[in-house]
Amino acid sequence: MYPGVSPQAAGPTPYVKRQRRFQPVINGTQAMIDYIVREVIRRPGVQIEETTPLVSSGLIDSLTLVDLLLKLEEITNTRIPAGKVQAKNMDTVQLMFAECSQSASALGR
Repeated sequence: MYPGVSPQAAGPTPYVKRQRRFQPVINGTQAMIDYIVREVIRRPGVQIEETTPLVSSGLIDSLTLVDLLLKLEEITNTRIPAGKVQAKNMDTVQLMFAECSQSASALGR
């Protein structure tokens, strides 16, 4: 390693392979909830659940639905036609995933 220095005195080699910690995969619903709270609402202390009204309660506006649609497509790996996106169908996370499921069924997935 270093001339005149014992391996024990020099410490661990810099190329020690470290073990990766297991990161549990969170489900799509929780990923969407986390995204909405962290990236869309961004208000301290606000918490939402699957059935929390988002648009009708004023937590998000209808323009934000485009961002949520893109995130939903990313999480579910499903294409949702833009014409299917309406505030009433995207008011809760539960409704978002139901709409996604219907779109996937219509596309034969």
